[in-house]
Amino acid sequence: RAAAPRRIHTRARAATPVVAGSRSHASAREAELLARLGPCEQWPLGSSLKFVRIAAGEADLYLRLGPTSEWDTAAGQCVLEQAGGAVLDWQGQRLRYNARDSLINGDFLALGDPGADWRILLE
Repeated sequence: RAAAPRRIHTRARAATPVVAGSRSHASAREAELLARLGPCEQWPLGSSLKFVRIAAGEADLYLRLGPTSEWDTAAGQCVLEQAGGAVLDWQGQRLRYNARDSLINGDFLALGDPGADWRILLE
């Protein structure tokens, strides 16, 4: 018999945040922004696993600098938002779809605790 479904949820920002990052897209700018957070634990993960780990309360942040396509982020954003998180552009606005001529996303943050102060990354 299958186990009953279990609702996942994000967590409050950890004192030492866990940052889900790319295995292949790290940059000097990303390192500089993460240094603003102070000590953090970094997990290299592939694709939508970054969103899922945040949604499950296992990680706190995914910082994406550089282009992604809307189809790369839509499902992960849906899962994360349903778990209580957020995906925000660099202006602090919810990442939106089919709103521009291009299907390419700009830089964004995926957050497990949207109520925490993440402004230090956006300055």
